[in-house]
Amino acid sequence: MAAAGHPGELAEPSVSLLEEAIGIYRGDYLEEMDYTWVIPEQEYLKQLYNKAGDRLSFCYLNKKDYPQAIVHLERLVRDNPLTEEYYCRLLSACAGIGDLKAISLHYRKLKSILKEELGLSPSKKIQNLYANLIAGH
Repeated sequence: MAAAGHPGELAEPSVSLLEEAIGIYRGDYLEEMDYTWVIPEQEYLKQLYNKAGDRLSFCYLNKKDYPQAIVHLERLVRDNPLTEEYYCRLLSACAGIGDLKAISLHYRKLKSILKEELGLSPSKKIQNLYANLIAGH
């Protein structure tokens, strides 16, 4: 699927297929059913969904299509609120369109979630990224 081995380098047909697959996903498989055997299948499909969004976010960031990257990254952050890597990319995409307000909003959200859920602060990596993005504008 990747053209040159980099996760952000997808051929256009691959982008279209991943977008189509993401558009089909409507939540957990058989979520209304209370069967134990469904859980692994739900998790597997959710992982595929997240991988597709992850690949597309890289692709759109590489193409400097920041609005499309933001669409996928905001969903990834919503579904995976403790994954700093998604926040790093989301802050960078927001910087790409010059949206300082969104950069601050997403950073504060991450900071709050990490504090509430884990009693931690954001990593030095994302703290530095945030400081650089705010200072650069």
